[in-house]
Amino acid sequence: RLEYNQPVYGRDQAITLSVKYTVTQQQVLPVFGMVKNDHGYVAVITEGSDAEISALPSSTKSTAYNRVGTTFTLRKKDYYTMGEGNWNAKILTTIAPYTYESSDLQVEYFMLDQDDVSYAGMARRYREYLIETQNFEKKDTSGKLPLFLEVYGAVTKDGNVLGFPTEETVAMTTYKELASILQEAKNLGVDRTVVDYVGWQTGGPNKLVPTKMSFEKKLGGKSEYQNLLKTAEELDATIFPRVEFLKVTGGGNGYSKSKLLAKNVNRTPIQVFKYFLGSGTKALGSTPSFLVSNMLLEEIYGKFDKAYSKLGMNTLSLDALVNMQYTDYRSHAVYDRGYQQSQVSDILSKMSEKTSLLLKQPNAYAMTYADYISSVPSFSSDYLMEDYAVPFVQIVLHGWIPYSSPAISASGDIEEAFLKSIETGSNLLFTITAKETSTLKDSEYNYLYAADYSVWLDTAAEMYKELDGILGDLQSVEIKNHREVEDHVFETLYENGTSILVNYGKKDVTVDGRTVKSMSYDVKKGGN
Repeated sequence: RLEYNQPVYGRDQAITLSVKYTVTQQQVLPVFGMVKNDHGYVAVITEGSDAEISALPSSTKSTAYNRVGTTFTLRKKDYYTMGEGNWNAKILTTIAPYTYESSDLQVEYFMLDQDDVSYAGMARRYREYLIETQNFEKKDTSGKLPLFLEVYGAVTKDGNVLGFPTEETVAMTTYKELASILQEAKNLGVDRTVVDYVGWQTGGPNKLVPTKMSFEKKLGGKSEYQNLLKTAEELDATIFPRVEFLKVTGGGNGYSKSKLLAKNVNRTPIQVFKYFLGSGTKALGSTPSFLVSNMLLEEIYGKFDKAYSKLGMNTLSLDALVNMQYTDYRSHAVYDRGYQQSQVSDILSKMSEKTSLLLKQPNAYAMTYADYISSVPSFSSDYLMEDYAVPFVQIVLHGWIPYSSPAISASGDIEEAFLKSIETGSNLLFTITAKETSTLKDSEYNYLYAADYSVWLDTAAEMYKELDGILGDLQSVEIKNHREVEDHVFETLYENGTSILVNYGKKDVTVDGRTVKSMSYDVKKGGN
């Protein structure tokens, strides 16, 4: 696609997506801007839950100028397919109720000082905005560089007993096995780890609303989990149990489906499908997830808080709650994305008072509550109008909140992904399991095909030690500038004067007397 067009905070999950033609990075910041010579601005969408940022290059027929701006959707429409999958399927259009007032829409523009006329300057000015208006504070960036691990504990898959179909829980990484992995990592030279533990609780992830919490017996039960925490403390590792608030497989834990599940424009439960990468069509054979009603989020959090407190937990990992938005069209009222955002912000505020939070690729309104952030995208969406990827989010965060790149172990080119971590100042993330992932063939978790820890741990440790030598003493230092110095060669400049050059090209290059080999980097330490 030539033009850039993305909804802020991702698409509304209540609107049907029949075909997913492209896979793009989510617009997690409500920010856009423009620079021309020594003039520029950065704009922040401060009101309006259904905004979309658009950019159009000067090479189009309609204009001789670059353009960027925002549009707001005041009234949505959805398409409903009757007889989906059949030759005589019919598509019907439904118009959503009108929910906006003019006061709900607002964009603030900030003119850039001459020293800030660049995308790095835009990012710094946006960080100042967060400090001034969102209580954005520096988190603890002292100590050793962390290695992020996303570890899958218990998962569910289809099975059978005496020929009858059943659902069985499979232990992929028990509490004892995770403790052993952390010890192995320490022995290999990994000084500190941050663990996002998925599926640690009874039944694994994404099953029922988290109003009742208990330890999965197949993973070892409560006593083994306590032993894991003791081992983690001794090894300077922090365990963040992940809890899912939005995605469920149905009713339960005191809630009926009719009350619990969010509704789309057609007043039927919202379903979140997986899509085939090749065709972009829905994987109708897979089990879709349902989404929890926005009107129940505060109530569910209250029950969760009581249950979680009884377990003595003081850390927590969150995924969909901080990066997914949708409108809930109930028969009596419409709870839009703005309402959901307000509810989530209130919940995170309460959580952060008593719990250390690890957030996975959070939207802007959630970032300020994070102690750690995982899976910040390192690559762009590759729109045709793009020249190269800009680490905008990383410039905002570096020196303030520790963050990781997406999982290196899921990358098609780990050498390039490692260089991206160096360029963007990102910590490393690996997704792992203790058991061989062949167990998960033909299950909902077949995307973990490359997660065997025995394959990755040595590589993770070597990469970690190399990255520690580069970024270890820069954790609390802000990124001052980022630029492309020549084709496929980028410089990241830190406030203390440290300059890092990364060369993605096929040839060695020399920049200001510094030779950088192909697919390599050069570090020039600062004196301040």
